[in-house]
Amino acid sequence: MVAVSPTSRPDFIGRPASYRLAVRGAELASGFVGLARRTLHKQEVEVVRDVAYAATGHPQQRLDVFLPKARTTSARGAIVYVHGGAFQYLSRRTHAHIAMRFALEGFVVFNMDYRLAPLNPYPACMEDASAAMVWIARHADQFGVDSSRLVIAGESAGANIAVTVAVAGSIEQRAPWARRLFNEVPRLRGCIAACGVFCVDDPHWRESERAKEASNRKIFRSMKERFDDPWNYSGVSGFESMAAVRILESSLATNRPLPELFAFVGGRDPVEEDTRRVVASYRGRGAHVIAHAYPGQRHAFHALSLGSASRDVWRRQLAFAARSLR
Repeated sequence: MVAVSPTSRPDFIGRPASYRLAVRGAELASGFVGLARRTLHKQEVEVVRDVAYAATGHPQQRLDVFLPKARTTSARGAIVYVHGGAFQYLSRRTHAHIAMRFALEGFVVFNMDYRLAPLNPYPACMEDASAAMVWIARHADQFGVDSSRLVIAGESAGANIAVTVAVAGSIEQRAPWARRLFNEVPRLRGCIAACGVFCVDDPHWRESERAKEASNRKIFRSMKERFDDPWNYSGVSGFESMAAVRILESSLATNRPLPELFAFVGGRDPVEEDTRRVVASYRGRGAHVIAHAYPGQRHAFHALSLGSASRDVWRRQLAFAARSLR
């Protein structure tokens, strides 16, 4: 295992000081919450930090590995976690407490970063997710992990990336990053998609009143504009659209069974319709889906495990992961 020290923060380039302070604060808070949980549970979890999954040396192409004290000498399954942040913000460190929550239940967790827009527009996030998955498949045994027993999970933008990885492993596509996933990564055991934003190409398609609010429309437009219409490969000869929901709704063949999907969203989330659309298209491919909508809950309501809805969905997704990784 080779750990590499981070050198710079490209995600801070062009950002105001207020953003940098907010992210630093969120990273510290996430680390504190994770430490508090580990202390409360009286469990040992080793964290191997800043592991490079690509040879470029880019500081965002890294991951942390959460290794709970082994309960068995045999190889274990693992969860690959992808953070959210509208494809433009945050980091694996702002979500370390979520990785720790999974680790405290006995799961090895690969908590990954990826290059962010607008400095690195699409498909950078998918190129990095693909590279990370290939690296994990090749090095899993170094962490006592069986590479054929992986679940990918993420929230918001991370849920989009997670589902896109799952789809690329089952439906053969032409993009180089998708071909690597199809050819080099074992079929995933499952996918957890929390409050996903799946439809970036058209910021006006959602019909709910909450999605129509001006502030939310602005967020949707920002994702589309900063990505320079990322979900359309029309300008690249021979490539189809790469949005996971569009691939699922397309006529492309399902070459391998899709991994089981566990998806959930809050009833007051502006992207609630995104989850419903992905769930419908995923089921349309004959795949098994477990889906839950929680009335009255906002975006990423589960992040801090507070409230009955959060406790319920954590219980359900932990059970899903345990069953998938058996």
